[in-house]
Amino acid sequence: MTGDDRNRPSRTDPADATRGDRGSPIGRRRFLSAGAAALAVGVGGCVAVRPRVETAGVDESDVFESVSPAESVVGKRAELSVSLTRAATTDIGVRRVNSVTESGSSYQARSVESGQTSLQLYVPTRQRATLTATNYSGETVARVEVRVTGDRVP
Repeated sequence: MTGDDRNRPSRTDPADATRGDRGSPIGRRRFLSAGAAALAVGVGGCVAVRPRVETAGVDESDVFESVSPAESVVGKRAELSVSLTRAATTDIGVRRVNSVTESGSSYQARSVESGQTSLQLYVPTRQRATLTATNYSGETVARVEVRVTGDRVP
């Protein structure tokens, strides 16, 4: 190392991590503001707070007891807390709960065990989805319609 090299800051100097290409310091607030702005642009309109679940068929179901949001912020998909009746996995023999998009594609499937009365399952947001329950032989024994909405973040 020559005498000139000793006066030069090393490439691993932590102070260099906050310098731009021309060596000028980038303020922490400016850096964080730019990151927050980029994040807002990237997810703008895709995030919703205070999600709500609209359901059809739960009150008449012998399998599904209730469906509610499992999280307070949702994006293109939402996690739901699904409660099953006590008879669902014992007397009726439910072994699988599926979420199906309005176009008919499978979105997520969850296996359930005998005696299990709750699970969490993802569904797409801003469209209708169907939760189906199938028994040992793959026969659909219950079906409910759900739709997750919420207040969009601008």
